[in-house]
Amino acid sequence: MKNISEYWKAYNNLVNSIDDNDIKDALINAQRYVNGLTDGWFGFYYEFEKVIQINEIKLTKEQLDISKFLLLDLLSALNNR
Repeated sequence: MKNISEYWKAYNNLVNSIDDNDIKDALINAQRYVNGLTDGWFGFYYEFEKVIQINEIKLTKEQLDISKFLLLDLLSALNNR
């Protein structure tokens, strides 16, 4: 992603594409880890990853692909700080 607003747009599109309200709520709650500090971003990353892993069988291939892309993009950005 070129910037954080593009990242959140893609993330929100992913959340909105999911029919299961429990998964949606878990992904929305994961965003609460983001506090502007690196540790908050890592907390978000790990929570996002956990939600996807736990619910993998409930998600479409496209949702999984988008999730993996977003997770990799975020991890890359965190590791390059």
